[in-house]
Amino acid sequence: MKPRLWSWLTAKVKVAIIFGFFLAVAVFGTEPEMELPHRGCYFPNWSDTRPSSGKYEVHDIDPGYCTYICYAFAGIVNNILTVKPSDELKFVHLRNFKTYYPKLKILLSVGGWNLSHQFPPMAGSAENRTIFIDSVLIKLRTWGLDGLDVDWEYPAHSAVEQYGALLKELRVAFEAEARLLSRTRLLLAAAVSATSRGGYHPMVMARTLDIINLMAYDFHGPTWEPNKTNHNAPLIKSPSDPNHGLNVESLVREWEYVGIPKASISVGLALYGRAWTVLHPDNTGVGVAALGPAPGGAFTEEPGYFGFYEICAGIKAGQLRRQFDRYARVPHASGQNIWVSYDDVESIRQKVMWVRQSGYGGVFAWEMSLDDFRGACFQTRYPLLQTIKRVLTNAADLKPTSHPISFANATAGLPMPPPHHAGALHPVLHVTTPTSLKPSALCATFYQVKGGDTAWNIARTYDISLQDLRQFNPGKVDLDFITQGEKLCVALPNAQRKGSKIHVVERGETAWDIANKHGISLAELQQRNPWKKDWDSLFPGEEMQI
Repeated sequence: MKPRLWSWLTAKVKVAIIFGFFLAVAVFGTEPEMELPHRGCYFPNWSDTRPSSGKYEVHDIDPGYCTYICYAFAGIVNNILTVKPSDELKFVHLRNFKTYYPKLKILLSVGGWNLSHQFPPMAGSAENRTIFIDSVLIKLRTWGLDGLDVDWEYPAHSAVEQYGALLKELRVAFEAEARLLSRTRLLLAAAVSATSRGGYHPMVMARTLDIINLMAYDFHGPTWEPNKTNHNAPLIKSPSDPNHGLNVESLVREWEYVGIPKASISVGLALYGRAWTVLHPDNTGVGVAALGPAPGGAFTEEPGYFGFYEICAGIKAGQLRRQFDRYARVPHASGQNIWVSYDDVESIRQKVMWVRQSGYGGVFAWEMSLDDFRGACFQTRYPLLQTIKRVLTNAADLKPTSHPISFANATAGLPMPPPHHAGALHPVLHVTTPTSLKPSALCATFYQVKGGDTAWNIARTYDISLQDLRQFNPGKVDLDFITQGEKLCVALPNAQRKGSKIHVVERGETAWDIANKHGISLAELQQRNPWKKDWDSLFPGEEMQI
């Protein structure tokens, strides 16, 4: 039998939908109270199936490290929110945590990588969305949960209206239900790709979502880039990385630039590593030749994917040797023909410091069962989650500090980053950069770079995109590295703008597919997008000038 609560509510709120559903909750409903800054923790419902000491159950959770927990994942069957019977038993344990942590919020995450194919049929029609929202309202209240996390990976550009409609109707329903039944409103969150392009609707997201869980990781990995190692989630651009813009800082700021409030953004942190089998084990740097994913870890058992506790155990045992990229601000480790990019205590500390100093809403961790939850490598359990909490709640952590937790002799003698002032995240560059720039021959407006400028804030000042800035300055090799006194072109005469259309890259598309679709040659496509250096690596959501 299909639940009909939202169907009944629909008539009550139809006027709100038409004339603007973004109204304050009436006096009979209350807004949820959240502890800030965010410290989100994802709990995967399959972690209790891992072997031996990798098994992670609900009672292993330490909720004191989290302000909200996202339970992953529910599915959608016949347009109805669906979980397994075992999940409902785990909800009871999660609710019990609130006895000791009354501000803790428990959200149900629906979708994820393996179940996101269930979204398009449901979101594709108003009737199906109504059935889904009915089930969400009834089931979340029945299970005593605090909200929903929409983890659609990833909406296609053609689904932008359906994605926006789903979020709008969920938010209207949550507000109406709270008002009519005098309850605290359910929270609405969404997990989103690091890029703001594709099928997302930033304006709707900004006005409907309480939390935007931005997945700031998986920029590089052995499954989709098998032939060369690279960082999973660099904080900032590294000279060793030829891919422009694939770093946490650039992509988070891109979301802000398209209109997402900083307070809504929860920046994702990876408690795992991406691992390659390398061709030459003596080559330990970034960008070395590889043969594809490394064999899976003893507990996570997924090729090319290690939990942090597996990596730190390898370092402690002398099987892996840690190095730290002082530009990208992340470590990697190598040994025995394995090269793995990951985050550790130091890189997590620097990322969380950057999030806090930049004024974003907080962070979340994917996922808590991959931390050293048994304390096997360190003298304490959950060293990564512990670092997150300490930096976000203790002002002393904004000062320069030595590593608060370290391997016992495991990293002795390894290259470590020099201490940095807390307010200056950009490194001192040891590369040669030109003191002046030769921009496009015909340029309407030039801008001379000042101290502290970034490409992002220059683009925002002139109301252009970073991609526009790259197009206007094809002679500039790397816009992430600009120096005081350089001249950048920030406006071309209208007649000189290359391309009159934008193509948003869909999953699986190649450069040839795009050129063929728009009736141009591959050479013309490359000429119109001079900022794009690696045409073998196209990412969903990237924009191309046509």
